[in-house]
Amino acid sequence: MLTACSGGAGSQSQLSSVTMTSVLVSPSTISIGVGSNQQFTAIAHYSDSTSKDITSSAQWISSDSSIASINSSGMAVGSTSGTVTITAKSGSQQSTSTLKVTAAASNLVSITLSPLAASVPVNTSQQFTAIGNYSDGSTSDLTALVTWSSSSTATATIDASGLLTAVAAGSTSVSATFAGVSQSTSVTVTAPSPSRPMA
Repeated sequence: MLTACSGGAGSQSQLSSVTMTSVLVSPSTISIGVGSNQQFTAIAHYSDSTSKDITSSAQWISSDSSIASINSSGMAVGSTSGTVTITAKSGSQQSTSTLKVTAAASNLVSITLSPLAASVPVNTSQQFTAIGNYSDGSTSDLTALVTWSSSSTATATIDASGLLTAVAAGSTSVSATFAGVSQSTSVTVTAPSPSRPMA
């Protein structure tokens, strides 16, 4: 009987040894318009390689609630232009996200990228621009505000200012996202032409 009890205690100890190792907040960076909402999610990762959605149980904090507030379910509301850090806490673990609130996001209908279907040689750069189109017919340069990404960073990378660097021959898709609106264009990275042998 004593042996059986000892074994049970050992099993219980193993079960309780699973600990939360990290929390991941999504999206990691996002821009919204004044008066707009943004839902954040929090995923907990554990020492046994499992994960769990803890959005409803995490403690949500905004670094400046006058710019954007966030409720207990992870829903943020933009109040005025500015940037805040959104934090999700659970126990000793926490994760952060950057939330930008801007008037430039209000009434945004679409984004136009330039150039389209670009062909860029390896080891060269190409500047991309993003123009926002609004419901009132106006436009605005959003190049520095959008979130840029490349679908294949092994082919080409793109920085926060929209500057693409060609890494290796191949194809990738460049995307610009702002206030829930996104647009993408294809990019072909070409290999340098083989040099002709000297006569």
